[in-house]
Amino acid sequence: MNARKKRVWYVSIAIVAFVLALVFLLNRDRIDLAILGVWPAEEIRFSGFSLEAKDYVGELERTLKAIDRWYGLKEAKGLQIEALRNEFVPLMKEAQKEEEFFKVMTALFARLNNAHSNYLFRSLMTGVRIDAQQIEGKVVVVANREEQETLGASIQEGSQIVEVDGMPIDRWLASRRQWISASTDHWLAFRATEELFHRYAFEEIVRTYRVLLPTGDEKVYSVALNRPFAQIFSDQELPKVVSKGYGEIAYIAINTMEDGVVEHFDHALEDLLDHKYLIIDVRENAGGNSLNAVEIVRRLIQEPTPVLCPHITVKPYDIVNFPGRVGVLVGPKTLSAAESFVFSLQESGLAVFFGTHTGGDSGGGPVTFETVNRMYFRFPTRSADQTYSGKSMEGYGLEPDFFVEQTHSDFLDGRDTVLEYAIAFFQERTR
Repeated sequence: MNARKKRVWYVSIAIVAFVLALVFLLNRDRIDLAILGVWPAEEIRFSGFSLEAKDYVGELERTLKAIDRWYGLKEAKGLQIEALRNEFVPLMKEAQKEEEFFKVMTALFARLNNAHSNYLFRSLMTGVRIDAQQIEGKVVVVANREEQETLGASIQEGSQIVEVDGMPIDRWLASRRQWISASTDHWLAFRATEELFHRYAFEEIVRTYRVLLPTGDEKVYSVALNRPFAQIFSDQELPKVVSKGYGEIAYIAINTMEDGVVEHFDHALEDLLDHKYLIIDVRENAGGNSLNAVEIVRRLIQEPTPVLCPHITVKPYDIVNFPGRVGVLVGPKTLSAAESFVFSLQESGLAVFFGTHTGGDSGGGPVTFETVNRMYFRFPTRSADQTYSGKSMEGYGLEPDFFVEQTHSDFLDGRDTVLEYAIAFFQERTR
């Protein structure tokens, strides 16, 4: 081979090597995913649990490597993957049944300390349609949607839970936290209380509650927590938007940021434009699409305004626009895209806030992953979201201007303490 042919040969090899390197760099994440046996799920297709006990540790290792490679908050949360491996691999080696596998994985994901981080499986949780909340330091049954013939269905709304399975309620709630991935203490307390009438697959089906009835009498109930999780919430979906008027004060509850909510909000707002003040209630809003949150902000501003998720400056929406002062009701369930919404309003200076701290997790680009064994989990893949001024939204939550909690006496009387406080606040300004 002469010198010219050698040069052509070497150049060709160099070009091929460069192209291969470029392809590798551009597709590094995909290649890493394929090697691990993990990839972003196009959809969740639960098909039953097919893992054998000998494969449990391998699935755990695969999950730990995915967390190490793609969990966007790993450094912010101080996670040490090797420490997690040393703790959870021995536990998984002892697991022999499906329930024991999920117990280890649920505990692992609780260590991610983020409300968008979960291990997912269709039969992981069951329960009944009874809801509880913490009100003035008491754990109170706020809704019972079970039929009367259902075991435990006679627990009265307004009853106070005193003990669970013989354990004082405070201790039971504290023990529950080991299974919950949360960004803040207030979200953790909210979720622990929300799970009072839910059970994981590795827990006993029947749970015993000692309650203090509204009459002052005590009673013990044994409740079979056996409804599939989808049934628990099948009759609980709130309308996307609810609106009404209180004199010069308009009220709109935005219960989701899922697609379609902007159109519902526009329809409600059109009928309320003649009001002087607007109260927006996002206490039941756990998020959805952040772009919908941005669109609703546009209906409330009168000049170009910075927003977040994404970080852009938006113009007012001219067709439907509220020119008056805005109040916002918030609470621990206010999360994800709803949290982006309230932080955007707070930084714009357009709103005053009433209620309690928000959940403390605006999203962080959560991705649902699927493993080669068709197991599913999700977590954020980017670093903590920040407000337009640079404040982190992960692990803090919005602090309202006026800290107002629901009172037990108002609940028993069917009154909304936080809403009434906000209405009185604006009524003072109409005089």
